[in-house]
Amino acid sequence: MMAPRRIHSTKLKHVLIIYTIILMIGIAGLSQTVFSDHSPLIALAADDAETWNITVHIKETSGISGNTIIIGTASNASDDLDQYDLPEPPFPPQFPYLRSWLETSFSVPFNNLLQEYKSSSTGHTLWNLSILWMPIPENQSTTSIEISWDSIEIKTTDFDSLKLYQNNTVVADLQVTNSYSFPSNGGIHHFQIIGQNMQKNNASEQNDLPILSITLGIIILFIVAIIALFLYKQKK
Repeated sequence: MMAPRRIHSTKLKHVLIIYTIILMIGIAGLSQTVFSDHSPLIALAADDAETWNITVHIKETSGISGNTIIIGTASNASDDLDQYDLPEPPFPPQFPYLRSWLETSFSVPFNNLLQEYKSSSTGHTLWNLSILWMPIPENQSTTSIEISWDSIEIKTTDFDSLKLYQNNTVVADLQVTNSYSFPSNGGIHHFQIIGQNMQKNNASEQNDLPILSITLGIIILFIVAIIALFLYKQKK
């Protein structure tokens, strides 16, 4: 006949095994929730569609042709196609002409946009700007293209930095200057406008960790309390 102490010891081992399994399942489930791309841990409250935008002017400095595009952010916008995104009209049939558009991965006609808004909830925002100068075919001379923006509109943004890139190189700081010029003898020129908000970047990285730590702590304390209660009853 098995001694009572041995029976209690066996039961205790079984209980410890069961709660260890529960703890492992809880950690695995929590990790799946935390690291899933489709399970946001923190709900972002809507702020009544707060928006910001700037108008970027592109012109050929001789004054023959010009164009404008609009970039912006909104609390209810997304980085995918949304109601704020407007397609660029068709190219004119006559030469010379200067066209500019915001290049996207969306389907035609939204692959080239006149206006593109991004979500204001992210700390890194990028717009792909393309500029096409088409001179008169027999004209092979180089002309100057100017990209300009309103410094007052720039000041209303909450970006910590907003810069113009060409070939992965910063060519202008939109918060310091109000224009950038480059030479062209025809063809497409590709740029990127990148906004950075360090506070939002840091917040998104830090917010997940406390939630994970607190939840794990609660699970562990709960299991320890149950085991302690079980041991206390066994002594009695």
